Amino acid sequence: MRPNDHLVEQYVRIVKKWFTITNIGYGINKEIDILALDSKGNAYHIEVDIHKGGLQWGPEGNDGDSVKGYKRKKFNAESKRFIKKEFGIIKTHDIWVCWGVHPKVRKRAFIKAKKYKIEIWEFKKIAKELLEAIGTSRYEDDIIQSLSLIKAAREINRK
Repeated sequence: MRPNDHLVEQYVRIVKKWFTITNIGYGINKEIDILALDSKGNAYHIEVDIHKGGLQWGPEGNDGDSVKGYKRKKFNAESKRFIKKEFGIIKTHDIWVCWGVHPKVRKRAFIKAKKYKIEIWEFKKIAKELLEAIGTSRYEDDIIQSLSLIKAAREINRK
């Protein structure tokens, strides 16, 4: 699992308190990054597409994929059929995690996302929430444990 996907999965588990399954292969070279279920039985299909070098939605609105293109690429009929067949899940809420949305195209991006029934999460925001939620207790996950230790060290150094 890529670190980006892993951190989003941990956000979903620790902050949202959802159950997850990750890296689900289907078809030819296709994968669902995260399939999650909340305590009310709502299912979430989460795709993580974070590029450290830039924004997914840039000032011209043409960086990366369009919402419509991403819907066709990741949240398409084939993935929906697979999820229904393999897991018995009829409806998923689709979530696209990108680094961020540039302020100049923010309104347009979220309007398009709503039109195509996709929720956009900005990684830079959920990473902050995840860090705030991580405590100093022992975590079985190596990455989260490392973040917990760094957080504890930073707090000690601030004193």
